[in-house]
Parts: sequence; C-alpha cells; structure tokens
Amino acid sequence: MMRLILIFFVLPFISTKGNNPYAAMPKEDFFKQSFLLQKIDLSNLDYELIEAGVFHLSNKYRQEKGRYSLEYQENLSYAAYLHSKEMSEKHFFNHNNRYTKNLATLADRASFVNYKGYETLAENIFYGYVELRNPGNYYDLCNFIVQSFISSKGHRENLLAKDINEIGCGIHFLNKIKDGYVYFNFTQDFGWR
Repeated sequence: MMRLILIFFVLPFISTKGNNPYAAMPKEDFFKQSFLLQKIDLSNLDYELIEAGVFHLSNKYRQEKGRYSLEYQENLSYAAYLHSKEMSEKHFFNHNNRYTKNLATLADRASFVNYKGYETLAENIFYGYVELRNPGNYYDLCNFIVQSFISSKGHRENLLAKDINEIGCGIHFLNKIKDGYVYFNFTQDFGWR
C-alpha cells in the first residue's frame, strides 16, 4: 500500500515554468476569485496559483506599509523555482547551493535564467508543509507562507526593501511524505533593474 501512495504523490510534484496567468491578473481581481478558496488537491496541485498568491499577498503587504507594488518577473520566477527544486531534490536549506556550481548563488541563478542588468538581488526561502488529511485551501497556504516571511526580520526587510522593483516566486514539493505531511520549499527572488 505504501508504494502505491508514493507513486500517487510523485507525479504531481513535477512542474515546468512558463507565463503565470494568475500573476498577470490585477491584485483586486485575483482576490475575488473563488479558486483561492478551493481545497488543495495534492494529486493535482496548482503551482502557479500558489506562486501568484504569494506574489499578490506580498504586494498587498508592501502597499499596507506604504511601498510600491513589485512587478512579477518570469526569469526571477524561474530562478526561484530552480532554487526550490534544488533544495528539495538535494536536501539542503540555504541561499547557497554547494551541489550545482552554475546555480551556487543567487547571482549565478540570475545569470542562468538570463536575468541581466540588475543593480540589486535579494532572496527569501521557506520550508513548509501541507497536511495530508486536511490540506486547507490555496489562500490559507499562500497566506501562511507570506506571514512566515513577515514574522522574520530579515525576510520582512527583503519583502519591504525600497531598492527592488521585481519579484519571482517558485515552489517545489519534496517527494517525501512524513508523519502525515507533504513538505515543500518556496523561494522569493527580488531584483531591481
């Protein structure tokens, strides 16, 4: 039975990056959508919805604190996804990747995804989980991630920085189920161009 469960959960965690239609929505329209409140189906995860939800909630928080909104940047999003994927697959949690040389630092990842001409780069990383029995809804998961960044001084400073104008978000779920939870890594990458 355990083998069947593991096979069931391996395939949904594979993701590819492309243009995120949810991130392109105006924030006000995004938060009116019923799909945010739909229960998370772990066999059919909507990665783009999670990434866009964190993007929009991050901008909402920035605006509450008198900051301008950040633009969603696909190259930064891909860099964020790659870092989350590397952390998940190589079992580390750090801004620096000692396993893959061309993805070692945030600057390396920016170069790898062709994010050029920047003056500033910054990064937030998060390791979290979803409960198998009660995974909750997409809004609650996105809010959990953003509130975790807000509660940490360094992450909050990155989130509210004045010298950034672009953001990319990337999530990757581990192929690991432990004690009734599925774990994931989430990365926010910030830039100024």
